Amino acid sequence: LLASSAASDVYKRQVISIVIAAAVLIVGLIIKGGNLSLLHSYHYKNVTDVENYSVAIGTALAEMSIPIIIHSFLSLFYQVKVISVVGATILLIGLIVSAIRIFKIQAEYNGGLF
Repeated sequence: LLASSAASDVYKRQVISIVIAAAVLIVGLIIKGGNLSLLHSYHYKNVTDVENYSVAIGTALAEMSIPIIIHSFLSLFYQVKVISVVGATILLIGLIVSAIRIFKIQAEYNGGLF
């Protein structure tokens, strides 16, 4: 019963992770398509090249879903400790790299985060 409960918890977290990844991917693709209405206006108030900014920031957001998806897949193997650690490491590093990339895009196109 205990193992069944642990597996159930893993699957629930997996569903939540996949929903989050899908939401991030969809938002990224919408922004990449040129619809900046999903961003606060202060994120692009100084942007002059809106088309390239949309593509860059949208792509970066969409790519942010990749480590979430990988982590979700690897969580299927929660009983193997090393795979759990690898999954968590991929998630952490992937999100940090994505955040740095977004900060750089903001600095390049908007002159800063705000």
